[in-house]
Amino acid sequence: MKLFNLDTPMMHTLGKIIDLVILNLLFLICSLPLVTIGAAYTALYSVTLKMVNDEESYIIKDFFNSFRVNFKVSTLSWLVVIFLGMTTFSYAQLIDRAFGDDASHLILFLLPLITCFSLCALYLFPYVSYFEKTVGQAFKNSFIIAILNLPHTFLLIFIYVVAVWIFLLAEIELLWFVGMLMGFSTSAYVTSMIYRRIFARYEKTFDD
Repeated sequence: MKLFNLDTPMMHTLGKIIDLVILNLLFLICSLPLVTIGAAYTALYSVTLKMVNDEESYIIKDFFNSFRVNFKVSTLSWLVVIFLGMTTFSYAQLIDRAFGDDASHLILFLLPLITCFSLCALYLFPYVSYFEKTVGQAFKNSFIIAILNLPHTFLLIFIYVVAVWIFLLAEIELLWFVGMLMGFSTSAYVTSMIYRRIFARYEKTFDD
């Protein structure tokens, strides 16, 4: 029967869904220590960036290989992200308590810093999964790519916002369950279509 032919579009799609479920579970499990979220996020994108070009071979093997190879850079990058995020938040809280109603005007001065930090973080871990660089180079090049590709950057932000909005506001238990089952991997897969196209432009530049 052609229905069970592995070469049919239906079986190909089913295979992708199963791969995304497995990948999502791997990401959740490897993120449990919290400090390893950066490494897990990098490994997630390492696989999905291959999946969008049908280059993946073994999902589990590829995931853990990236987790191991990129662990140092991705973990240090994650710790820097957490530190900068907590520092900015604490500073904003301090201003709010010290200046009360006038705090909003002072906090506005943090917006450029927050914007730069957010743009950099948007590309950071997908970048680490695609290029072999140091932490400093990863932050610098991620920010440069974000600025040079603003239309795609805004599109990525829109996709992430919609994904988070659907997950947080989902009142249907089945939708929430599907989100937990394959939400992270599906978001990574969709955005990898954009990341892959962008990163391909800079392969010669950043690999030299």
